[in-house]
Amino acid sequence: MAATPPAAFDPVEATDLYIDGLSPALRAAGAAYAEQREAAWVLGGVLIIAVALIVMKSRLLPQLAARIEAERPRPWLAGLAGAFVLFLAMILVKLPLDVAVAWLADRTRLGPTAPVGVYLARAWGGDLPLLLGLTVVACGLQGLARALPRTWWAWAGAIAGLALIGLVWGPYAGRAGPAHLPPLPPGPARDGMLSLIHDAGLSARDVYLVASPEVDGDVTGLPGQARVVVNQGMLDHASVPEMRAAIGHLAGHFVRGDQFGFALLLALSVLAGLLAIHRLAGPLTALLGEGAGRGPGDLVALPAALMAAVLAIGASALAERAYDRWINVRADQFSLDHARAPDGLALNLLRGWRDDKVDPGPLEEALFFDHPSLRNRILHAMRWKAGHGVSAAPGPQGGSPAGR
Repeated sequence: MAATPPAAFDPVEATDLYIDGLSPALRAAGAAYAEQREAAWVLGGVLIIAVALIVMKSRLLPQLAARIEAERPRPWLAGLAGAFVLFLAMILVKLPLDVAVAWLADRTRLGPTAPVGVYLARAWGGDLPLLLGLTVVACGLQGLARALPRTWWAWAGAIAGLALIGLVWGPYAGRAGPAHLPPLPPGPARDGMLSLIHDAGLSARDVYLVASPEVDGDVTGLPGQARVVVNQGMLDHASVPEMRAAIGHLAGHFVRGDQFGFALLLALSVLAGLLAIHRLAGPLTALLGEGAGRGPGDLVALPAALMAAVLAIGASALAERAYDRWINVRADQFSLDHARAPDGLALNLLRGWRDDKVDPGPLEEALFFDHPSLRNRILHAMRWKAGHGVSAAPGPQGGSPAGR
């Protein structure tokens, strides 16, 4: 029977001890970086909608199409040119924001910054492939909408959804079963991992060692064909309780099928976004005074389609973040129930902290965070510890690597 922790054990106080391990300067930088990122996300969406509105009201795209099709209909060429002009305007207007965000991020988190020209080159280097990709995709969708005005969104959504599931879940599922990798060497770490595999009901028969310096590991594969790997960096730098807790969290994702669920959510989000464009592009175009009866296949409606896409992307981002927070709470719970290493989990969460706000408000967390806040996750672990009488780990001071 597990020992009962001292009566004085307070989950909130224990959480505060862990959080206090982060310097005030780091926490302040993380909070500032989070607020900058959040403001940029909102401002970026507003700027894109503003650009689309300006391009629409200027009638730039119909004029461009009229010149291209002066002699004969060239809908594909007109669509390609119109999409290029719209997305080029979007990127040029948003470019200063991207540069400012990257510069502020380095200034906030690192202190020293490179010349502004370096950030401009980096931003444009990423924007140029984006411009070309968006142009080709938008032109293709316009053509499909012209050919199949009622069902184009369903066909496009099905194709994109299957591709997303393959790209997001396929590699994860493909790393299944036995691997041509060395096993974890004998010792406490291997014993602890094999015990976790048994307790979590995983189908893996061994634990493999990957020659990577990152303090990480993974549990991947198809149902019934789990593969558990631990990086050399984790073996070298993490205690056995931390290792068990971290892999226990990943095992929770595997057992619940979270990677497939996330891929499916992305696919459904794309389908919903295309449906939103199908339903809203025409009415938005008419509402803004650019003529009724315009559908997504009409170049005049392309700016309205971009506005609808921005709104759909914002809604899908909120849904994906909510789902991501939920599956991570569930995976933390799985780790606690099967690894039974709450202090190991807390230490791993501190190690993996991503320079973010430690304790955001509920609304801020709901809108902008794709993982529960650091404080809430550690508090979850400490409450589990208090409720289950686990006192084998000495608490926040118990993070030194154990013998392996």
